[in-house]
Amino acid sequence: MAGMKERMAGRFMQWEGKATGDPIRRTEGKLVAGFGRLKQAIGKLRRQRAARPDAAAPTDRSRTT
Repeated sequence: MAGMKERMAGRFMQWEGKATGDPIRRTEGKLVAGFGRLKQAIGKLRRQRAARPDAAAPTDRSRTT
């Protein structure tokens, strides 16, 4: 769940900026939420890559041609 904390904090910042009328706080919240989405995407790619079987050459070298 990498990035979930940033996404939630960003959403809260956006809500806070909207409630107070502060456009800078809303923009900051959008940036933090975007960073959280990026962290989630990277984590997803890492998990997919770790689950993929290794594409390396076989380790059994008893047969040589």
